Amino acid sequence: MTVSRQPVAMSELAAQLRALGVPEGGVLLVHTSFSRIGAVENGPLGLIGALQAVLGPTGTLVMPSMTDEDDHCRDGEGLRTGVMVTARRP
Repeated sequence: MTVSRQPVAMSELAAQLRALGVPEGGVLLVHTSFSRIGAVENGPLGLIGALQAVLGPTGTLVMPSMTDEDDHCRDGEGLRTGVMVTARRP
């Protein structure tokens, strides 16, 4: 698989997710490394936006945030959860 150097538009990404069978109103568990996705319009927030657009207002997007350090850092400081989880935090 070739990683695109041009950012993929959120609308194109949403179309690809629908073609893969991601259903509107469904529950989707996403565990990924954004660096493996390639360039996306608006970066990690664009990917999250495309996922939410496909799922719609009644869908559920689940993004695990566990790390190897969870047993040692319970206050959230110093955790390396990655850009996807960091972007998703309120």
